[in-house]
Amino acid sequence: MKTAIVLLAAVFALVGCSSTSTAQPTTAQAPTPVVIYVTPEPTAIPQGELEVPTPEPVEPVVEEATEPPAVTGLVPLGKWATVGDWKIRFTKTNWNAWKAIHAANMFNEAPPAGYRDVMSWVEYQYLGDGRGALDPMFTFRSVGVLGTEYSQFEDPTCGVLPAPDAAMDDKTLRHDGKAKGWVCWTIENGDAKSLYAFTSFLSDFDDSAIVEFALR
Repeated sequence: MKTAIVLLAAVFALVGCSSTSTAQPTTAQAPTPVVIYVTPEPTAIPQGELEVPTPEPVEPVVEEATEPPAVTGLVPLGKWATVGDWKIRFTKTNWNAWKAIHAANMFNEAPPAGYRDVMSWVEYQYLGDGRGALDPMFTFRSVGVLGTEYSQFEDPTCGVLPAPDAAMDDKTLRHDGKAKGWVCWTIENGDAKSLYAFTSFLSDFDDSAIVEFALR
């Protein structure tokens, strides 16, 4: 009986060893790597070594007012100039004369858009022998930076002027005789700052005889 038990035990022992030896080994899974991102701390810069860029200064853009070129050689306002047999001077100017012109004659037409009436006071004296007439309507003209010459007889015109109107009240003078009155031109507004008067005698269109007068 004991022998049988011993044999059974031996058999079970062999079976156990056989099953253990044929068992498949278990493959262990590798652990998933963990990625850790490390942000480096900023390097401290000593306050004395910290360079802050200085912004370039921005200069403001200033638009300068456009001034007309100065005209040299003008006879100053109020000063006499000798022109041939005449002594002439301009003494004052009304640069917006429409109100005075309209008051002088209600039928005068207002200057066109972009134009204005400029009225100036002129005095003159005859220096020649015998008799002389200046003919102010043709003699006294003006021009500005735009280059257009203005007369008192080419449209547009100022119309009837306040008394005395030099052109309408033209006098024949003897030696040292004097006369005075208003002359007027309807000019473009762009010429207002640069306008000056000049003489252009009807009987003499020689440019060398032209004398120019400041109106300011």
